[in-house]
Amino acid sequence: MRLAADAQGRLTSLRHEAINTTSLTDEYTETCAVASQSLYSCPNVHVTHQMTKVNRGSPTSMRAPGAAPGLFALGSAMDELALEVGQDPVEFRLRNISAIDESKDLPWSSNHLREAILQGAEKFGWKNRTPKSCSMRNGNEFIGYGVAACNWDAFRTPAEARVQLRSDGTATVTCAVQDIGTGTYTIAAQAVASVIGLPLERIKVTLGETSYPTAPLWEARGSRRVCCRRLGKPRATLSTNSKPMRLRPRALPRKLKRLISDSKQVGSPTASERSISLPY
Repeated sequence: MRLAADAQGRLTSLRHEAINTTSLTDEYTETCAVASQSLYSCPNVHVTHQMTKVNRGSPTSMRAPGAAPGLFALGSAMDELALEVGQDPVEFRLRNISAIDESKDLPWSSNHLREAILQGAEKFGWKNRTPKSCSMRNGNEFIGYGVAACNWDAFRTPAEARVQLRSDGTATVTCAVQDIGTGTYTIAAQAVASVIGLPLERIKVTLGETSYPTAPLWEARGSRRVCCRRLGKPRATLSTNSKPMRLRPRALPRKLKRLISDSKQVGSPTASERSISLPY
């Protein structure tokens, strides 16, 4: 890791070279330098990844692969450079926050690094910190304050789900995605409720069957962003539970009544389909 800055404490160059070991039969790359491409603003950035094969088992991902060791290297170098230019580590980071994703020359989908650093500094009482080593004590213990920052991609992957509105006033949502404890059941119910107007307790979500509409792998390490606030081109299906449904407008939620009134393709279901498609 090599960093350079000008007299004002602004980064001028960043070089991050990562080398990881892998087995003789595998080519696993730990992308340690990816985070260094965009966390801070810098006009000259160079990152590389290399492997060296050794007589060990094949490695694999483990909780934020690459980011954990890579960000430790970057954060440590930022602390050392802040000391060299005579700036506070927090101020040095704030001075070098990037306004866009400079690795792709695109605007951020979201970036709250400045707010996070400022709020953290306030909560921890950073203004009371004295930078001299061993200058802060609590009884017989020395106290040290440090700062670190991280970034991670906001993954977005296409997915599909099927929603059935049943004659008993409930809805069923099916999707092939999994829930490993990250709240997929709740999020899916909330997304559907925002469209059709039913309360959450009347929406049943079923996940994890390969016969359901396709969805991406929901990984713990992926931290995939949930984008359910706006459903793109949804189709609603009214399930008839093996017999024709009699729609009672007064009993339908307001959003569902508007959906039906705006539809151009409302018709009676066939004997085999037992449903009414309402594209909107």
